[in-house]
Amino acid sequence: MNGLQWPRNRLDPKSSRISALRGVLLAIFSILSLNAHAGLSPQNVMVVVNADDPVSIEIAQVYMQLRQIPQCNRIDLNDVPTGLVITQLQFIESILKPALKKINESGLAAQTKVIAYSSGFPTSVNIDEDLKRSIDSPVKVYQRPIASLTGLTYLYQMQLTGDPNYLGMLSNLYVRGDFERHFINPFLLPEQRQRFDAADADRKAEKWAEAAAKFQELANEFKTVAPLAIQAAECFAKAGNDQSAKEAIAQAIQSGWTSGSYLRQNESLEKLVAKEVWSRLDNNDLMVAQGPMSFEATAAYLGNGWPVPIAQSGVRYMMSIMLAVIHERGSTKEEAIEALKRAAKSEEAWNPAERANTQFWFTHTADVRTTTRFPFFADALMAINYMGMKTQVPKDANPKGPGRLMGLMLGTPVMDFDFRQWEFLPGAISENLTSTSGDFSVSGQTKITELLHAGAAITCGPVTEPFTLPPKFPLPMTYAYYASGATAIEALYLGLGNPYQTLIVGDPLCQPMANPPQEKVTQVIDGSKLTFQRTITPLIPIDPKFASQQNPTAAIEIYVNGILKRVVPPVATLNINRAAAEDEVVLVLIGGDPMHSKIVAKTSEN
Repeated sequence: MNGLQWPRNRLDPKSSRISALRGVLLAIFSILSLNAHAGLSPQNVMVVVNADDPVSIEIAQVYMQLRQIPQCNRIDLNDVPTGLVITQLQFIESILKPALKKINESGLAAQTKVIAYSSGFPTSVNIDEDLKRSIDSPVKVYQRPIASLTGLTYLYQMQLTGDPNYLGMLSNLYVRGDFERHFINPFLLPEQRQRFDAADADRKAEKWAEAAAKFQELANEFKTVAPLAIQAAECFAKAGNDQSAKEAIAQAIQSGWTSGSYLRQNESLEKLVAKEVWSRLDNNDLMVAQGPMSFEATAAYLGNGWPVPIAQSGVRYMMSIMLAVIHERGSTKEEAIEALKRAAKSEEAWNPAERANTQFWFTHTADVRTTTRFPFFADALMAINYMGMKTQVPKDANPKGPGRLMGLMLGTPVMDFDFRQWEFLPGAISENLTSTSGDFSVSGQTKITELLHAGAAITCGPVTEPFTLPPKFPLPMTYAYYASGATAIEALYLGLGNPYQTLIVGDPLCQPMANPPQEKVTQVIDGSKLTFQRTITPLIPIDPKFASQQNPTAAIEIYVNGILKRVVPPVATLNINRAAAEDEVVLVLIGGDPMHSKIVAKTSEN
């Protein structure tokens, strides 16, 4: 995945859908500054319901109760198109735009990170018109005019602007790549690309001072793109300007750089980093791939996977999932509810002491369905083993042996779970590389819902023939990102280069291996005044090898009646005046780890 780039002709200015971006998109997602509230909690999930379908309503209500999602996060849609496959116009006009409009009108836009469709929605969308307009390239022969409901929702910006480039192999810039992707030219606009190329040309010519100045200028302008500051630091150091190099390193860390290993192994930078700085970084980063990063819907992403404020170009996304597919080839209502109930127990069921007995399996046979992803196994195996969990590479298409699995990667047209001795742990991720596991209109291949019935919490599969192209399926590192503490839905999108054909189903909030803050919060009620007193946790370096380490609070979100009102620093005492005595105030603590793990504060009264 090295050298990830973006097609040049990104937008069709003549598109009839461009006005939708101005009228809906910008109004919704320009509310908060970048990284104001990273991480994922129940408050960030909007449950979209087919209000004309009683089963859709029931499944949504069960899930919202299981996950304590505020009732204001329920988005009811009427007149949802019927059938498994609908037109792109129906998707945009009857589902996407109405859902976004209701989210905006409800004051929920700033906190929305996941659109979770209940049952009662089509699974596929015909995109024939966009396919006709897509770039004539070597990959066009592999493109098919059917997309998934969740894939197009994730790629909502390009749907609203009429941009067909989502059909390209790497349309998801949030996806992680190899470690060197941090340092490629990340920019999408020509003027910005030229400035980076000029800095890089000076570096290659060993004009260190000139290169440093140019990289630093970019780093100052794009403050959230930490690799720019790292590149400036390297050039300053080689120019003999140690003070500026130290300042650039500090800027990179402030911007989210976490790899202490890279700084230690860089001859120019190692001597410049103070011991107290090392304690704040991950000094055991294996540097085999870019590390996981929490998803932010109020950001746009550049070609190196780093976010920027939406005004600085980049591409915006919205994570999306279906809670259930109720269909004769999918789940019954009872099966769907049981799967959601099992998944919702994942966090309380997880025992860090059992980490050494937790397993991730990656099947490898002679079938192209497994050989396609086999070259990527090594990095994931190494990362998961480093985190203290076990891996196996079974040689059977349908392994039968004993094991307690948090992840299972398959590659077979027919999944067979008879006589298996292994079991899925609550919260497990599992998916299968095959052609039509997400296409419920055809038989012949086992559908992804069977993995949910077998005990997995979340799964995904293509809604049409995807061909055996790695970006169309989650890379093995998806499982390593999950093991490191990502939510289930973040883990999938972190490893999925092109999600337009991929249907994702299950519980997005599973995060059993996360390490959120565990600080105690006490509450004093005095009429309309609430006082929250938080126990301060000492700063302890986060090391993925030791899950029991405390993760101190880095920020606090304040929700009133389910609506995000403010994000504040990790102060010890919060005084809040309620407008009405019945107002419900909820605090969400955000951790300082790379995934910004969240937890709804459990308050006790003094």
